[in-house]
Amino acid sequence: MMTPQEFDRWCDRLNLPDRARKLISQIRGSEPVRTVQGNRGNLRGNYSSNKMGRTIQFESHRGELAHIIDGLEHNPDVIEYYDQPSTIELNYLSKSGKKVRSQHTPDFFTLSNNWVGWEEFKFEESLIRESEDKPNRYTRDVEGNWRCPPGEEYAKSYELNYLFVSSTQLNPIRVRNWNWLEDYFKQPFPSFERQSDLEIISFVRSQPGITFTELLKNIQASNPDLVSASLVDCINLAIAAEKIFINFNTEPLSEPDRVRIFPNQELATAYEDKSLALSVVSSTGGVNHLSIEVGAALSWDGQHWEITNYSSENIYLKNTDGKIINLPNEEFNNLFIQGHKSLCTCNNLCGSITLPSHIRSISLPLRQSYGLSHTKIDRYT
Repeated sequence: MMTPQEFDRWCDRLNLPDRARKLISQIRGSEPVRTVQGNRGNLRGNYSSNKMGRTIQFESHRGELAHIIDGLEHNPDVIEYYDQPSTIELNYLSKSGKKVRSQHTPDFFTLSNNWVGWEEFKFEESLIRESEDKPNRYTRDVEGNWRCPPGEEYAKSYELNYLFVSSTQLNPIRVRNWNWLEDYFKQPFPSFERQSDLEIISFVRSQPGITFTELLKNIQASNPDLVSASLVDCINLAIAAEKIFINFNTEPLSEPDRVRIFPNQELATAYEDKSLALSVVSSTGGVNHLSIEVGAALSWDGQHWEITNYSSENIYLKNTDGKIINLPNEEFNNLFIQGHKSLCTCNNLCGSITLPSHIRSISLPLRQSYGLSHTKIDRYT
């Protein structure tokens, strides 16, 4: 949480008027204005927030709690957030055209690096149903986002914001992963100087994309005195502390055979894309595209290699012996020469990669004669 001095500087940076500063200060210094009520089929409760140093109420463990964990607690852009922060007045026209004045308590009030205002979480089916009954309170914009015009109008009077968060915005795998690591955030992170910690980080750097299961087996082999559960904790703790990375959106930690681990966030995020298309020059002089995919097999000096990952700078290859190398894209380009010519690449490796005969070379960058002077890399999901 911000100190008084940090809060003042934050308000100055966002150029908030005195009226807004006073309201925000009141919310920050007050208890929730109401106690949440559970609905049928939902489990209400309290979430213990490390970020806020207090408990945060939620009305639904499937909805609001998931948003708290993923969208607020572990969102680095969110500085502070408060539950049931204040009651605001909504003025709008009913479906029949009558004036409606309604008292409303949004779920949260959020202070972010460049955004501040009220947030209301609702399940998508509820928003659809409510919009039919109250079309002037619940509506979609041209991009399909849910909006609350009277809520936005009230917030605007303070030069603040009002936001709907729909259940369709939740990623269930991502939420499960945060839940899986929750206990590791409730204690200070260690220095990661133990031998097992250093080996975990080093192994991931040497074999980016290694699965959780494979990493565990390798670390166990060099640390036979440590029980498996202890090493699992070491790996989970390193993930929680962002010493090593996974793609939170696609790979559940509860299924370690599916989870691939990387030395940095860029590689973990890139792996989600699965495919990289590189511009190439064909033997006929036109520009084609060669699809570089994770899992694609290549033949190089008589050995079989598999593309395990790629980023905007490097492509990672693994042979049948499990050896992994990373080739800068420029060096990878140099390997793609027609037929079976051998070229030197990084690490003094020489060889050729078998390509379809019509491919003459990957152009990174494409030659000036084709009007493209810089590297062109497109990611396809």
